[in-house]
Amino acid sequence: MSSHIDKKWLPYPKHPNLLFRVAVKEVEAWLLAHRAAFATFLGISDKFIPQEQVDTIPDPKQFLINLAAKSKKRKVRDAIVP
Repeated sequence: MSSHIDKKWLPYPKHPNLLFRVAVKEVEAWLLAHRAAFATFLGISDKFIPQEQVDTIPDPKQFLINLAAKSKKRKVRDAIVP
């Protein structure tokens, strides 16, 4: 972990036994969990986003890319879809 991240996320001296990890895969689940807001952001219907168990999607990053590809907003497609 870089010292920049240490100071920003852990401003106090860390205990030597502390292991700090960010569950990146969880970020997608958090976004998908707020179906209406995320669908609005993407410019898609919320029917494309599962109502339950979004944390069980096998490849959530690819799932988000596929959702963005359906966006009516060109800026979203250009920013997210490879």
